[in-house]
Amino acid sequence: MPIIAIDYDGTYARFPEQFDELRKSFQATGSKVYIVTARCQETSPILDDLSAFDDVIYTCNKAKAATIKADIFIDDNPITLCCDLEIGDTKVDALPASNLHHVYENEDRKWHWIHDFSRFVTEKIN
Repeated sequence: MPIIAIDYDGTYARFPEQFDELRKSFQATGSKVYIVTARCQETSPILDDLSAFDDVIYTCNKAKAATIKADIFIDDNPITLCCDLEIGDTKVDALPASNLHHVYENEDRKWHWIHDFSRFVTEKIN
């Protein structure tokens, strides 16, 4: 059963009607549809009624893809999928907490999101 993970801030919150239609469409096929947010539930809970979603998952600044295994992620800030974040005064200041260690086909590679992500993806695709 496919799992669809939709970010809240900047994604669902910006286009709720459109994402509600998308949610209904995926749920009609048997998929699970979650809201997955980098927020911390204790300090910054989402107040909107999201009960139609199968779950709301708070990662509290941890990498979303490390917190939940989803088949499709929809997110306006893809850095939150693979990197733990250090949050400054605003969400705009979100940066990886450190260089990311990534294992790909038994190959341990250390790379920095801003400088090496494009090169890493290009090497693995080609």
